[in-house]
Amino acid sequence: MVVLVVVLRTLRTRKRQRLFARLHEHLHAQPGDPEKIALWQRIRVILSEEELLILTLDMQGYKPQDIVKQLPEQFPTVQQVYQIKQNYLRRLQHDPTIRELHSF
Repeated sequence: MVVLVVVLRTLRTRKRQRLFARLHEHLHAQPGDPEKIALWQRIRVILSEEELLILTLDMQGYKPQDIVKQLPEQFPTVQQVYQIKQNYLRRLQHDPTIRELHSF
């Protein structure tokens, strides 16, 4: 039973990592790319302000520790930043529009 839990957790983590890599690739496409514009518009609809901020900082290369140092009142712990990141990745992963348009 424990092995199954570890395997499932590993698979979910890898799936989230692939999603983030593909998301990063799409969001760094050409500035006027219609797909990029549509993706950002959809992301803004789906994510909360807090999740959007973490995504934006994440895409700029900030690590969770950096985010906590820069915005300690908003994000007091690294665990909170990781949880927000997991939440937004899960929400993006399960959004049918994003999945359809961008093959996530």
